[in-house]
Amino acid sequence: MQLHSSPLSSAWFIFLTGFLLSVLYVALKLLVDAGAYFFDFDAIVALPFLPAGVRVLGFLLIGLWISPFLYLAFIFMSLTGLMIYPGLGMSDQLILGVSVAIGGPVALCLLTKATKISVDLLDLTPLKVLIFASTCAAGNALFYNAGLMAAGFGSPEINFTALIFVGDILGVAIFFGLLYAGAALLKFWLRSARAPKQDASLFNSLKKFS
Repeated sequence: MQLHSSPLSSAWFIFLTGFLLSVLYVALKLLVDAGAYFFDFDAIVALPFLPAGVRVLGFLLIGLWISPFLYLAFIFMSLTGLMIYPGLGMSDQLILGVSVAIGGPVALCLLTKATKISVDLLDLTPLKVLIFASTCAAGNALFYNAGLMAAGFGSPEINFTALIFVGDILGVAIFFGLLYAGAALLKFWLRSARAPKQDASLFNSLKKFS
C-alpha cells in the first residue's frame, strides 16, 4: 500500500517514523530493565524483550531504514549509561551496536525477498507475526554473536543464544498483542462515541414523520 507519492514526503515519513520508533525502543528497554530490577526476577521478567517488537514493526513500516534509527537508540543508551556491557570499552560496544541494529531487519529483508510475504500491516495475521518474530529473532541472535566476537569476546554459549532467540520472539508476541488490544479498544471507543450521534439522528428523522 503506497502511502506517499513524492520522495520528499517519503523521506519525512521515514525520518519521523524511525525517530519515534527509536524513542519507543529506548522506552521499552527501560521498562524491561525496570521490571527486572523492581521485581527481582531477572531470568523471567527480562526474558520477553519488548524492544524486539520495534524492530519488526519498524521493518514493516520503513524497511531497512529502521536500522540506522535502532543504532541511534543504541548510541543514546550507551553514551548515557542506560546500556552497559561489562568488559567492553565504548568503541567495542558501539561496534556491537551495529550488529544489534542490522541483524533482525536484514533477516526480515531476506525473508521477504525469498518468500514474497506481504509486509502490509492491514494484511498482518498471528501466523505472520510468528514468522516475522522468529526470523527477526534468529537474525538478531546470529548478528549479536558475531558482534560479540568482533568486539573481542569468544562465541557465546548456546544457552545464552537460545535465551536471546526466545526472548525476542516473546517480546514481539507481547508487543503486537498489545498493539492489537489497543487497536480493538480504540475501535470500540470510536464506535461507542459514534452511537449516541446515530441514535439522535434517527430520532430526529422519525420526529419529522410524526
